[in-house]
Amino acid sequence: MRTGLRVEQGYGLTEAAPGVSATLGGPILGHGHVGRALPGVEIRIGDGSEPTEPGEIFIRGSNLFSGYWPSGDGGPAASGWFPTGDIGYLEGRELFLVDRARELIIVNGFNVYPAEVEEAIKELAGVESVAVIGRPDVRTGEQIVAFVSGSDLTTETVSQHCDSRLAKFKRPGSVRLIDELPRGVTGKVQKGILRHGLLDAGSAAPAEEG
Repeated sequence: MRTGLRVEQGYGLTEAAPGVSATLGGPILGHGHVGRALPGVEIRIGDGSEPTEPGEIFIRGSNLFSGYWPSGDGGPAASGWFPTGDIGYLEGRELFLVDRARELIIVNGFNVYPAEVEEAIKELAGVESVAVIGRPDVRTGEQIVAFVSGSDLTTETVSQHCDSRLAKFKRPGSVRLIDELPRGVTGKVQKGILRHGLLDAGSAAPAEEG
C-alpha cells in the first residue's frame, strides 16, 4: 500500500442497518474481498449448494429490517433470508463481491459480470473511466458494450487489450469512446442513461464505435 497503512474493507446495505461483513481482525485477500460476516449475521450464496461459485448473496440476522415503509412489504422471507441483489462468493468464511445481480450480462448462455470486464479495460494506459453494459442481440442473447473515456485511445487498442485479457464471450462486441461518463450527484456512473442511449434510435452517435 502506498501509505503503509492497512485499509479495512466492509460490505453492507441499508436494510441490514447497515453492516454485513468486514475485514477487521482478519486477513485482507485482495480485489473484491469484504471480510467475514459480522457477529449475528449469516451469509448464503444462492441456494447454498455452491458457495464458491458466484451467485446472489442472501443474508440473515437480527439486524435486518422487517419490510419497506409504509406497507411493510419486501422484507426477509419466513425463513429469515433476504436477497441483497448483489453477486458474490465465499472462500471459507471470507466473502468476495463480484457485481450487482441486475448488471449481469448473458452471452450465449454464459454469465458475464461487467465489473470483471471494466477492471480489465482499466489496466490499459490512458483509460480514465469505463462502464460496461449489455444490449439485446438476436444471435447471442446480449452483446457487451464498453463505454470508455480517456486520452490517446482508439477502439482498436481497447479491443486488442480485451482480446489478450478476456475469454471470447467476455469481450466487448462494441467499444464506444466518449468524453465523459454520465454520473449522479454521488459520482456513481449512471448506466441507465447509457442503456437508454443505446435503445434510443434518435440519440446522437458516440464518438467512435468498434
